[in-house]
Amino acid sequence: LGVDDEFQDGRSPQAVMAALESRGAAGRSWLEELATSRDPWFNINVGDGFYHYHRSWNDDLSLPFSALPGYIANAKAGEPIERPIEKLMAERKQLIEDYRELLNIDEERAAYDQMIALAHRVFPYVEGHKFYCEHWYTNLFFNKIREFGALLAEHGFFEDAEDVFQLTHYEIEAAIIDLMTAWSNGSPPRGPARWPAIVEERKAAIKEWAEHETPPALGPVPEVIDDPAIVLLWGITRERLDAWLAAGSQADSSEIRGFAASSGVAEGVARVVKSVEEIDRLRYGDILVCRVTNPTWAPIFQKIAAAVSDIGGSMSHAAIVAREYGLPAVVGTGTATQKIKDGQRIRVDGGRGVVTILE
Repeated sequence: LGVDDEFQDGRSPQAVMAALESRGAAGRSWLEELATSRDPWFNINVGDGFYHYHRSWNDDLSLPFSALPGYIANAKAGEPIERPIEKLMAERKQLIEDYRELLNIDEERAAYDQMIALAHRVFPYVEGHKFYCEHWYTNLFFNKIREFGALLAEHGFFEDAEDVFQLTHYEIEAAIIDLMTAWSNGSPPRGPARWPAIVEERKAAIKEWAEHETPPALGPVPEVIDDPAIVLLWGITRERLDAWLAAGSQADSSEIRGFAASSGVAEGVARVVKSVEEIDRLRYGDILVCRVTNPTWAPIFQKIAAAVSDIGGSMSHAAIVAREYGLPAVVGTGTATQKIKDGQRIRVDGGRGVVTILE
């Protein structure tokens, strides 16, 4: 189409789309294809789907658009931009066979085959449920609540439509009944005198809590951690807990240890991302340092040099996607986002599970 020059790193989606509108038929053609893809697939949000502040791609195009310059650069360089599905399928098959050969009893091999078949059958339903229920449905639901918020804000119950999420669902119902009753009998609603102070108090409390740095774990250290989900997904083992405790007494240490999630070594500028709203600060070649990643963050992995997370094990999202992209990754550090400062130069050794602060 010849409009690739409009996609520049750091340029807002609104600026890109406005520029495409002025590029004639080619620009409009691209925008039409975008519109086709947006419904329903851009109803995926940048979080796990459970919170109103995790907006969908349809509501905020920043995340998908931030990845486009990298895809364009790769395509121009003759590099594939699609995921290597055939290669991944071959690796999956080989891994299944390798682990099967470790079993010496026919009954164990039969059980293994059954579990593998069950996993292959169930997994698409797991992914489908995540999109249709936690993402698409909740996105539509929260946007409908925003419409109530806009109505209440228009009548002075609070300043912004987003403030509706500071109320419980019982309070929202009461506020709407208050407004409806006032409208029906011609009297002013009581909400404008009641809710603004409550909303501001709650927003201030949330702001203060958000600025508080929490420890990676609370409570007594268990002697044994044998739940595979906790180990593989969250990276919580007795060794990791001991390392977190030791790290607390070594505030000046330049080394941070975690799970060796994806091999390789990379040096670069650390970009500390503590919320999804900060993803658009990532630039090509940065090293992502975050609490935890989400599957909808996958597009940014083609622009980073390595990944480091506070939370996660060898089967966490950051670990799996880093391996697919061939990027070094260290996960389950517990304290990386607290010890690494934004803009510092760091080295990530994904084979040893070590992050070194270089400056």
